[in-house]
Amino acid sequence: MQKIAGGWRLSGITRVQTGAPYIVLLPGDPGNDGVASDRPDRLGPGTLDPSKRSVNQWFAVSDFAAPQAYAFGNSGRNILAGPRYHNWDVSVIRQARLSNGHLFEFRLELFNTFNHVNFEQPYAVFGTSLFGKIFGARRAREIEVALRYSF
Repeated sequence: MQKIAGGWRLSGITRVQTGAPYIVLLPGDPGNDGVASDRPDRLGPGTLDPSKRSVNQWFAVSDFAAPQAYAFGNSGRNILAGPRYHNWDVSVIRQARLSNGHLFEFRLELFNTFNHVNFEQPYAVFGTSLFGKIFGARRAREIEVALRYSF
């Protein structure tokens, strides 16, 4: 029984992270300073209650407005946080040495083991129809199976 049930190795990597900060920008160069990273005016906190967030509106888009012509907006850097990130990668490995000295290995690897959806950052360019929406997600679960025979 030990020859069949023993010798298994289990390992994994877990990564859990709060949402990464991001910046809200204006399209073009409305400040006319030669740099295309101007920010809008911030009229409110910009955040939404987590229960009201969706991929169609991740933050309060109405809390931002275009500044006066040739003026800089008052919105700060990295004032909003994107979606949380949870990922579990797991591998199961079993090696068996054969009577002739050769080695047989079975390997099962699962990436994003629980198939948790991890959304990308929302589109944060003010004044567009895409403003505040999320359009992508990171990779879905991937499973790799490998057999190796060493002699």
